[in-house]
Amino acid sequence: MQGPSRPEAPPSLARDPSSPPLDLLLQGFLAVAEFRDPQTGLHLERMSTFCRLLAEEIAEHPRFPEAKDPAWREALFHAAPLHDIGKIATPDRILLKPGKLTPSEFEVMKAHTTYGRSLLEGIGRRFSDGPPPIVALGAEVAAHHHERWDGFGYPDGLRGEEIALASRIAALADVYDAITSPRVYRPHRLSHEEALAFLQDNRGKAFDPFLVEAFMAIEEDVRREAERLADPVLAWEQGQRLSPAQPQQQPAILVVDDEPSILELLEEYLSMEGFRVRTAASVAEARRWLASEAVDLVTLDINMPGESGLVLLEELAPRAPDTVVILMTALTDVRVGVEALKKGAFDYLVKPVDLEELSLTVAKALRHRELELENRAYLTRLELTVAHRTAELEDRIRALEAELARLRPG
Repeated sequence: MQGPSRPEAPPSLARDPSSPPLDLLLQGFLAVAEFRDPQTGLHLERMSTFCRLLAEEIAEHPRFPEAKDPAWREALFHAAPLHDIGKIATPDRILLKPGKLTPSEFEVMKAHTTYGRSLLEGIGRRFSDGPPPIVALGAEVAAHHHERWDGFGYPDGLRGEEIALASRIAALADVYDAITSPRVYRPHRLSHEEALAFLQDNRGKAFDPFLVEAFMAIEEDVRREAERLADPVLAWEQGQRLSPAQPQQQPAILVVDDEPSILELLEEYLSMEGFRVRTAASVAEARRWLASEAVDLVTLDINMPGESGLVLLEELAPRAPDTVVILMTALTDVRVGVEALKKGAFDYLVKPVDLEELSLTVAKALRHRELELENRAYLTRLELTVAHRTAELEDRIRALEAELARLRPG
């Protein structure tokens, strides 16, 4: 008795990888993945472009017969962006974590390879005569782009040429772009030259040594395409960096104390440390300075004739939230320090102040301020990016729905 025949491919899933329905479906998946992780930016386009360049470079090499076929190279170009499609199943708390993952979190992250393979293999099974090349290659790349030449990759621990050529190419292109692009968890990217050195160092370990050699042969083409497809959104999100032509101004510090000797000592010491220093002998004088120019940090005496430094501290919280305050007091009562911290001070020091302790506290306070500003800039841009890409996703969904409606019988 003959078993049930495989169902006919639905009209919305044409086999031709360039057909509008299949293209819309895959583009829809990519839009969802990019929506989940806005840091993706132009990474997918750069990575697929590097794959195409590398495949073309090895097309005539007898070691890589698949690459000789232009149709295979074209399918790889379209399949490469699907390498991280499985991340649509990764929890946000892990996918968007701004820091190193714990071992258990990393195990969850690693599962995106098997999720991606299952998703694309499921799509491939919808075709009565087998999956189109772009879907088949996409499933392979999704599963094995984290395998290593030396066998220490995941999820299957494949070694050498056990790893399909498409995945070996994708792994190299993916890592090059990842290490030359800023990320939330790693804001400092490598230069093109540093990235090439990294690839060379991992030749025969993480990467196919023959592909690394081919990559070096096209490194100028890679550099040119990386610059052409650079993502300005990511640079902005990581905190705008001034160019060498615009040197960053040294932080401004306002020293507030009613004792002339302390004002003179701290002004001289902090100036020698490289800061721009202003001094004020009272809360009223400090207000005038703060009204006339931006100040990054204030060292503030608590007990002064007239108004207490705590009064100015309370005023700064709503008026200058980006200014960090270090309080100084001759009082050793811990309750005074606790009250100061509750009112928004970064820290407090007990007089007579040790200058080395002051230097360390100032450095920590300014670093804290820098991180706060970078985080705020990142969150602002992230909100704008999510709103923009939500609109893009909605447009793609509408286009997909319209195409499916057009192809629906009747």
